[in-house]
Amino acid sequence: MDRWKEAITLLTLSLAWISSCSGILNWKDRGVCGNRPALEGPQSRIFNGRDAALGAWPWIGRMIPRPGLRPQSLEECIVVLIAPEWAVTPTLCVLPSVKTSFRNIEIVFGDNEVDGSSPYRQQVGVRRGYEHPKAIPIQQYDLAVLQLDTQVNVTDYVRPICLSTNQNEWEAYESCWIAGWGSVNILNEFPQYLQEAPARILSHDQCQQYREEQLGAPYHETTLCTSNGVNGSNGEPHACFGEVGAPLMCTDENGNWDLVGLWLSYVGRCGDQTTEYARMSVLHDFIVEHIHRILDCNGTDLRCDDNSTCALEEELCDGEPLCADGEDEMNNCTGLVCNDGICLNGGTCRENLQREYICRCTEEWTERNCEQATCGQTRYSIRPGETMDFQSPLYPELYPNAIECEYIVTVPDGYKILVEPNFFQLDFFDALYIDNLTFTGQSIVDNYTTPGSTLMIRFVSNEVLPQPGFSLQLSAIDVTDLNECDWAPCENDGNCTDLEDGYICECVDERLDVRKCITPDDFCGPQDIDLVEGSSYSLTSFHYFIPNTYNNPYSCKYSVTVPGDHKVRVQFLEVALLFPFETLLYDNNVYSDGQEYISEDSNLEIMFHIQGVGRFSLNLSDYVEPDADECASQPCLNGGECFDKINGFTCKCRRGFTGKTCNIKSGSRLCPSRYFTCNNGRCIKASKVCDGRNHCGDGSDELNCECEYYCHNGRCIPERYVCDGINNCGDWTDENQCGSP
Repeated sequence: MDRWKEAITLLTLSLAWISSCSGILNWKDRGVCGNRPALEGPQSRIFNGRDAALGAWPWIGRMIPRPGLRPQSLEECIVVLIAPEWAVTPTLCVLPSVKTSFRNIEIVFGDNEVDGSSPYRQQVGVRRGYEHPKAIPIQQYDLAVLQLDTQVNVTDYVRPICLSTNQNEWEAYESCWIAGWGSVNILNEFPQYLQEAPARILSHDQCQQYREEQLGAPYHETTLCTSNGVNGSNGEPHACFGEVGAPLMCTDENGNWDLVGLWLSYVGRCGDQTTEYARMSVLHDFIVEHIHRILDCNGTDLRCDDNSTCALEEELCDGEPLCADGEDEMNNCTGLVCNDGICLNGGTCRENLQREYICRCTEEWTERNCEQATCGQTRYSIRPGETMDFQSPLYPELYPNAIECEYIVTVPDGYKILVEPNFFQLDFFDALYIDNLTFTGQSIVDNYTTPGSTLMIRFVSNEVLPQPGFSLQLSAIDVTDLNECDWAPCENDGNCTDLEDGYICECVDERLDVRKCITPDDFCGPQDIDLVEGSSYSLTSFHYFIPNTYNNPYSCKYSVTVPGDHKVRVQFLEVALLFPFETLLYDNNVYSDGQEYISEDSNLEIMFHIQGVGRFSLNLSDYVEPDADECASQPCLNGGECFDKINGFTCKCRRGFTGKTCNIKSGSRLCPSRYFTCNNGRCIKASKVCDGRNHCGDGSDELNCECEYYCHNGRCIPERYVCDGINNCGDWTDENQCGSP
């Protein structure tokens, strides 16, 4: 869990860089992206394609082969850093396979020299590449987003550039530059150092005219044209072969640099006055939304067990594993095995094309079919002034049998942990250990303060009669001048004396229990016991587990109820009474001997009187008398085999059929619980319904929704997406009023 939280923190940081560098929250003024701190003071710009100063363009990186390998098709590619873990490049640099292109290459940042040895050099690998779904190389949507396998260390010589969102580029930007390691002449001679030169953006009409006249191709909104140099003359510097992905960079009114375009390889000839680029302002939303999708990795996408890799829905069951354990190729690929409900307790079944399956269990369950409960998170830390609820496994459901869990809770030095019980109900053979204290069965759990800054908790259950368990409130408290008698723990006028770690009660009546000076009536505990279907309750005499500590008489009366036409089952586990002075009655029957009793209806009364030495232990449970054989009517169709159970039946279906009565052919998509079935049959998580995004594809998940936030363009998004640093509306209205962080 700690690794998962760390991964989410790092990914969220990366997304914050992306959104902040878009000018949304004015992060430019705080030096996050688009500036060049390595260039101190006024910098004379080098014309005619001369060497660029080290640190002049700290976001430009170059693909190189890994040692011993020479992937020639990638060596000419330039990538541009847009966040510590993210970069962009044209799609030509991720062909032929987005998934495998990067296994043989690395990216160098912070070094302007080919094969150089700059002290600022950083070399990172690439985890994944994501093409734009509409990409046609050199023509339209020509962009790929790269996820680096590790975050770069942001320095003066390696840092991201801001992403342009201004779609009126030729008017918005007056100063633009290009840079790269491309050919410097018609002889295809390549430079040793990074080259830079000015450029001028053409209007859309001029770009359209160029494409139609020179290339014979129509203009597309995802492309942008520049004229080489400031005058557009044919002899000025320009982009050429060997610079796939070379950036077009422009300064805004505040002097920050925006990434406006990426050079598209082989568009035009090296001698042409016009160069064409992938247009970042139009592709910006794809970059941000795609990274948002990868970071969230929910809905129909799959987060691999390494907690960092995200397999998108379109990549599942495609025969090319992305997850280390191949889970993305076990995504119910045939729809045969997983429809049998083979994964228990909310586990997600995944199956490959060979009909092999794995169960992805929730945190509370483990083993092959998620049949074994776990202890859940076992390490906790509480900050001063905070509280947390600490509960037994599966609480408020019955805790699992035969489980042993150990937990450690810590607070900062100088603080202690206050334990306050909210609920406590264990089987009499199960135990909760709080430091050196032991609580079992119907023990009374008092407030407790740890002697130091660490709390040790251990919980053990046996193999029978699980109960709802316990719920404790834990708080980090300043123990300076702490007086535990302020809680008034001593009842019935008992005198409380504060100790260094705890308290002691002096009771005015010696018949009262010395722990809290409670009366005999308090010994009974809850006297109205409601059992839900299938549940049970452990009822014992007071101090059953600590005999001979109380020798005064007391009496209790209980009312036990179960649902509907069910009955109450009483199991007499141990009864040791002093007859005739001590008695135990159930439905007016006097206990004398026996192991079990079934009530006549859904209510049972239990009364007892203890003189002082007797003890007993009972188990009360919901009971349903055996019913008729539901399989007699042959409810299972298509050759399915029927199995009778109490008040119902189950069907084991033949291959090719599924459903409660085997009435559905396999391949008909069924959405499990907690999922929403779209009108087109697609399954999405219920949490994605009415979140302002079309996860179904047909829009059925956004029908009949109550809008939480209306954008100016009429779009409806959840309130949690407002001021998250991302253009969820599409027109920035969800981010315009957020202010500077």
